[in-house]
Amino acid sequence: MNNSLTKNDISKFSKYLTESEKSTVTIEKYTASLRRLSKWLGGRKLTKENLLEYRNHLLESLTAQTVNGALSAINSYLAFSGMQDMRMKLFRVQKKLFRSSEKELTKAEYERLISTAKDTEKERLALLMETICSTGIRVGEVKYITVEAASEEKKRKFPLKAKRGLSSSQASSAASFLNMQRDAV
Repeated sequence: MNNSLTKNDISKFSKYLTESEKSTVTIEKYTASLRRLSKWLGGRKLTKENLLEYRNHLLESLTAQTVNGALSAINSYLAFSGMQDMRMKLFRVQKKLFRSSEKELTKAEYERLISTAKDTEKERLALLMETICSTGIRVGEVKYITVEAASEEKKRKFPLKAKRGLSSSQASSAASFLNMQRDAV
């Protein structure tokens, strides 16, 4: 290839991605990234210097994770076109292990939720929220809190299939929820 980025080059790359059985979403994302690069280049040559400048340009308005997506597309194109030496390093992105504290409920908000559920005679909902909040289980794990699981594990710490066991107060909250479930049936 001739160190430029034309519509024809992007079309050939798109055909290569299709033949490589890449998903439609990947092909669209990669070709869109290359069209944006081509537009930014405005006819200039595809050089390492220009690519690094483009990377910095993207960082001015996008997150490192989003820039990495564009860089992956560009790097893939560079490999396809025999310009591996011009590929760029991706930014290191540290994954967030926990949600930000702004997304956590305060104690007052939690108590207001429980109180509202009880005031509107939604006792099951209140017990479910208390169970989830006091045990730390995920919503998807609620299905493992069953009368059978509680009966089988009653003598122990009530471990269920959650990642950790429950304390006696947590088990009590879960047991109340289970009793409501059983009574509703």
